[in-house]
Amino acid sequence: MLTLYGVNGMHYANISADKTELNYGEIANVQVTATRLDGSVITPDFYEMTLESSDPTVVSATNDGKITAKGDGVATVKVKV
Repeated sequence: MLTLYGVNGMHYANISADKTELNYGEIANVQVTATRLDGSVITPDFYEMTLESSDPTVVSATNDGKITAKGDGVATVKVKV
């Protein structure tokens, strides 16, 4: 789990995936839980999540939270909220 502090008026955002290692063709799902400075939870209706793969030939990432293994190697997926 990755925790970000002080991003876009949020106190923190917890970012998690149901899998961290994938075999060819497997899919992982990313979930984000964001909290405002006042402690209230921000639902996905109020923020936009973007995902970006460091190497799309290894893993693809879509903004709806799907990460798909495409080939051999290691890639990093950046999640922006």
